[in-house]
Amino acid sequence: MLAEQLANSIQSIDIVLTGIQYQIETLSAQSPNNVDSIFRGESTHQFLMERLPHLKQAELVGLMDKNGRLVNTTQQWPSPDIDLPIATALSTSKTMTTKYLYQQYRGRTHQGMQVVFFSKRINGNNDTFLGVAVVGVKLDYFQHIYQSIASLRDQSFLLLHRDGTVILRYPDATIRAGEKMPTGSPWHRLVLQGGGQYRSPGYFDGEARLVAVRPLRDYPLSSMSLFRKTRR
Repeated sequence: MLAEQLANSIQSIDIVLTGIQYQIETLSAQSPNNVDSIFRGESTHQFLMERLPHLKQAELVGLMDKNGRLVNTTQQWPSPDIDLPIATALSTSKTMTTKYLYQQYRGRTHQGMQVVFFSKRINGNNDTFLGVAVVGVKLDYFQHIYQSIASLRDQSFLLLHRDGTVILRYPDATIRAGEKMPTGSPWHRLVLQGGGQYRSPGYFDGEARLVAVRPLRDYPLSSMSLFRKTRR
């Protein structure tokens, strides 16, 4: 149920990213010598602002140029250039799939807020890399999803990237974001197999649990439920 709720939320982000991708690629094809102005322009800013109401979970919608600078966002215009390393990975990839990056983000009204960035590569002629469309979602949003099942006792939940990087664990007093599942964990095999269950010795807190793994369809994320073993 949680995996489906997460997938539906991410699907709405994906739809917005696809629309931005198409718009910028079309404008860039029409004016290939004016790409930087298209990325930074006020009319593009207004276009991004019109997308924001469709994403109640979004903190910002924006564009990054090919150098990894966030050059246009819904937070303000003109936008001060902010460096984000997400462009580095997408610049070497020909794919259009949604990717994510978790990091501390210093915005105009928030200092050091924890944000998950979803993104899509923007291509020019001959698949040249022009930049990235991004949607930033505060980590708190995913915490609210997991809070909906807070009444279930002796359970905890994780949202992870498929490479094993932890985005969020709930409930947990310790910030786990950025930690990784151990390479020897059965979790990696089950993600590749489409999900399943296993017994965990308790990688993060030393407490043995039963674990259910559910990869999100079409996205590089996985939901993980941990059930504390009943003591007799």
